[in-house]
Amino acid sequence: MVQSSEVISLVLSVGVLLFIFQQWPNLKAIPGRRVLLSSFLVLFAGRLLTIVEDLCQGNVLPDALNCLEHISYAGSAVLLAWWCWRVFAFNGGTLWTKS
Repeated sequence: MVQSSEVISLVLSVGVLLFIFQQWPNLKAIPGRRVLLSSFLVLFAGRLLTIVEDLCQGNVLPDALNCLEHISYAGSAVLLAWWCWRVFAFNGGTLWTKS
């Protein structure tokens, strides 16, 4: 059964995703923005897998989807950590490049 908190989380993620795609040209100032976007997309996939897992019935498919969901969350965290490391370790500790 789908929980309301999971649906709300997915709806909020869709809103953030639409905002990101609408503002993509304005986000050029963020260094490594593709890695940051990839992290969010993998997180979004995990949220989507949560809903699909709840809708599926049977023994094997929900377990496989649950595994993929948690792999997505771990992958998102790794990508976000990599982005932070790239931006702050190689940019002199500052987020914005100097003009």
